[in-house]
Parts: sequence; structure tokens; C-alpha cells
Amino acid sequence: MSMSASSDWKLTAQAWFEAVPAGHQSYALIDMANVHSDRHRVMSVIKARESHNILGDERPEAQEASAWLMPVSRDLRGQRDWAATMAWADSSACATWLHSDMPVSTLARALTERTKAELPDNHPVLFRFYDPRVLPELRAVLSAEQAAGFWALSGQWAYVDRTRTLRLVELTPASVSVNFESPLNLTQAQADQLLAAAEVDTVMPELVRESPEAFLAIPVTERADFTRGALRRADHFGLTSLADRVMFGVLTLELGAGFEAHGPWGPLMNQVKHHRLTLQQAIEQAIRQ
Repeated sequence: MSMSASSDWKLTAQAWFEAVPAGHQSYALIDMANVHSDRHRVMSVIKARESHNILGDERPEAQEASAWLMPVSRDLRGQRDWAATMAWADSSACATWLHSDMPVSTLARALTERTKAELPDNHPVLFRFYDPRVLPELRAVLSAEQAAGFWALSGQWAYVDRTRTLRLVELTPASVSVNFESPLNLTQAQADQLLAAAEVDTVMPELVRESPEAFLAIPVTERADFTRGALRRADHFGLTSLADRVMFGVLTLELGAGFEAHGPWGPLMNQVKHHRLTLQQAIEQAIRQ
């Protein structure tokens, strides 16, 4: 559900915070591994509240890479905390927000259980659902049975998507009849889908670095779709390394979508597809032509 088409998502987030129903507590879920601002300052705010480390690793060196559930009150201090979390989220993909009728210790335990996942062959993994870029992908990946348990947290979950729009996930009431079973067993197809979604967020910063003018000229609402399209075309040509996939995206930015079918690129990319040339060799030959 879209709360706003406006680029100023903070106004919508503030309205959401002020409309939290009576009997529900507001929380910020902070992914310290993705904090790009002053980490020491962020940790000092988190630790001054009744915050819970949902990854459970209390070693000092691990705390700044953990995920923290921080209650946000409705008094003056809470308003300042809320504004701070929005500022952190504006600088990097590091925060989501919840309201729930669960007390902080109960909700923290529930979230901790959801960080445990298992791939086929009994391979345990850390499930980083608290990354706001991962959260929306879960709705497409989880089966109906998995979703019934996973979202049983009683309230709403808000996050800012790649288009800088505030989105909501409706949470269902927690009850003994709808119980989340840990670890979350993911099929290989589900894991692959989540990894493919995560690749977009790995490649986009590289495109900004390699071709900033062209990439930033794309409207923010279209950048993820552009990147997905370029990666799908890279798959078509058998380009698997990150360097090649980024370079294919750069070529698409600089030469235009469908460049691979025009001029010297058609036969050259056909040779790339059949592993007769590397992408770098194709680029060098195209420049000479």
C-alpha cells in the first residue's frame, strides 16, 4: 500500500506516527550495518532507550553491526527520537518502523526468531528482513502459510522504498493459532529470488559511481526498474561476474537500452553470449570499429 506519491515521505511518516492507535507502542528497527551517518551518535541514542539487540550478540564490536528494536514514545523526547530515525533513514537504508500492541521484550523475541532461516540441506542463514530493501521482497517470496506466521506481529510495519515512498505492511494479530515456526525454511527458489532482488541494490551504487550523470538523470521512481532490466539482459548474454554486470548496465546507460542489437554490438555480443569473447574484449573491438 502506498501512503504517498510525494518525494517528501517524511510528512507522511510523521502523520503515520501521530496516528498510531491507542494501546499500541511505536518502535524503530535500526539496521546498524547500514547506518552511514555518525554511528557513535546513533548508538548513543539507541542505548539511551529501552532498546533490544535482536541479533543477540552483545560484544561491543558487534553492536554497531547489529539490528536494534528501539521504542519511540510520544512525549517530547520521543518526537526528537522519531525525527532522528527519519534522518537516519533519509541518509541510508537503515530503518523501518512498527507499531504493535506487543511490549518491547515480547516483540524483540519475536523478531529475533524471525532472523533464523534455513536453506535446503540444513544450511542456516541470518535472515536480514530488517533491511528495508529486503522487507518488501518478502511479500512476493513467502508462501501463504509462511506469511501467516511471519506477519503475525499485531499492528503495522512501515518502510521507505527505493522510490522514496512510505509503504505499509499490515500485520495480523499474534495468536497461538497462528504461530511462527523458527527457523524459516526457505526453498532454493525463494533464496534465489531474494538474492536477485538484493543484487539491484548492489549494482545501483556502482552505476552511480561509474556513470553518475546518466544514472541520476533517470527519475528516482524508475532507477530500480532500469537496473533490473539491464541485469535481465546481462543474464541473456551469460554475464555472471559483478564487474561484467555493472559494465553492461553502464553501456546501457551510455549507449541506450537495446544497444546490443545495433551497429557493431550485435555480432560482438553474440560472440560474448557464446563465450568466444569477454565483455571487455567486445568493448575494445567496438571502440576500434
